Amino acid sequence: CAVVILDTLDYVIAIGGYSFQGQFRVVMLTDSGIVQDAHEQLDPYLDPSGTQSVTAAILADDTLGGTVAGLVVQTTRNVRRIPDTDLVAADISVQFLKQVLP
Repeated sequence: CAVVILDTLDYVIAIGGYSFQGQFRVVMLTDSGIVQDAHEQLDPYLDPSGTQSVTAAILADDTLGGTVAGLVVQTTRNVRRIPDTDLVAADISVQFLKQVLP
């Protein structure tokens, strides 16, 4: 399962239009009765390449279908077990830029 969360949105006004940059997080979640199995299930999604890679999928369309001017996958971090559950999660941080012309 994946959840996308907008973390920041910073506006910059320029002559002849404006732009904004922001950052969102893709939170990957796996569930297993055994925590080690959940970590192993998460690994292919966190790999920077491969058919299940979230990073590779994002970079394959680095304008998100023309929604943004460009993006950078910054980090994969915060791999953790969610307390009192069998869930293991990890955060993939993505920074983007959007330009709006008049």
